[in-house]
Amino acid sequence: MRLFVLPLLAAAASLAPGAAAAPATSVETMIEQAAVVEVRWGAAEGKEDMRARMQRYANGDGLMLHGPDLKTPLMALVCGRAALFNVPAPARGGVPERQAAGAHVADRYLAVMGVQAQLAELADRAPPLPAPGARTETAASRAWAYGQERFRLKLQHLPDGGLRLHAVKTGTVTNAAAQADPHAEFSTEADRASNLQALAPVGSWSELVISAQARQPALDAAMSVAGWESMDHRSHATIGEVRTQLGGCSEADAR
Repeated sequence: MRLFVLPLLAAAASLAPGAAAAPATSVETMIEQAAVVEVRWGAAEGKEDMRARMQRYANGDGLMLHGPDLKTPLMALVCGRAALFNVPAPARGGVPERQAAGAHVADRYLAVMGVQAQLAELADRAPPLPAPGARTETAASRAWAYGQERFRLKLQHLPDGGLRLHAVKTGTVTNAAAQADPHAEFSTEADRASNLQALAPVGSWSELVISAQARQPALDAAMSVAGWESMDHRSHATIGEVRTQLGGCSEADAR
């Protein structure tokens, strides 16, 4: 019932604080140091299919919210060590329905982190970031298993030091088919088709806004996590209870 949570443990560390004193020399570093990062994605222009916000706190806590109004919590990270996922209870049914709900939460979480990672990769391969208050537009690309995806990337360095990245997919390049290998353990054509189907469509867009605001001290200890799935398979009532079970947050958690 809880197996869907296990692959997310490493990814949940992305909400843990980075080294706040290090210089922000790349988008990836800016994400690690940021208090708030917002992600949006749509399959076509003018259509938003996903929105999420990652909030990081000075003591190592983290919170991901999603939905059109960014009010639905998806996951929480306490002291940078304990991850909890908000899996809604199915209206009816038992274990299979609960597993399906958990898989949906896992898919949404990984989709958010995937968009964030893709934009960071595109930006870090682009020309140097524009000066504060300025913006730039450039072509960018990233590799996939059998070719390249191409994008139009806009970068805006916000006056407060934050950064907005907006990418629109302009094309998919597929390499010429390789000759069939009779000893291959899988079909090259079938594998290529499967990978191609998993790519975002041309015309889809994604946006990442990295805030330069200061981190708040900690998640509210009274925040309810009753019914949430936890990595330690325990039941918890509140964030404060989880924090107490961890023995509190340490300076190492806030790195």
